[in-house]
Amino acid sequence: MRLRIATATLASLLLLIPLAACNDGGSDEPESTASDTSSSTPSTSPSSEDPSPTDTGPTIPPDAQGTDEASAKAFVRFYFETLSDAMESGDTTPLRQLATEKCETCTNLVRLIGGTYRKGGSYETEGWRVAKSLRGPAQPGGRKSLLLKTIQEERVLYDSKGDGVDTQPRMETPMRAILAPVEGEWRMWRLDIIE
Repeated sequence: MRLRIATATLASLLLLIPLAACNDGGSDEPESTASDTSSSTPSTSPSSEDPSPTDTGPTIPPDAQGTDEASAKAFVRFYFETLSDAMESGDTTPLRQLATEKCETCTNLVRLIGGTYRKGGSYETEGWRVAKSLRGPAQPGGRKSLLLKTIQEERVLYDSKGDGVDTQPRMETPMRAILAPVEGEWRMWRLDIIE
């Protein structure tokens, strides 16, 4: 049996459709990631600056360090925990630092979460978790593929007035994560929904 990878990105499943409710009527053009971490809510205003070249990113848990299969599974769990934190806080810098530049879905998630907060919106959710991970097909270049069963708990999108404009019920989503080794640690290289 062959797996079909969805052409829609995780970002569209997670965020794109409900973001129309927060649209400020501006351009539909993607906005730069440098400003995507800003928030118009003073109490949760994450830094809008890109990390400095000496910033090593979030502290990766010991079990997610290295480039073996066990650390790959732990890294993916940590990635989804970081995604959940970004959805709650609007601070996408740590999430961005856990992915390579080649991960389009990762970049889109950062942009969409940042855009929601920049427009004054927010999310309320217990977030994502990885319920199960299995070794996926072999990958070139030292990359590691994992097949995932992910669970996103109920998610509520609020607009700039604090009104709930969209609720997404708890859902299970099969996914494929491809990790790339970067300086002895994993980084998300690709993230796909499996149909």
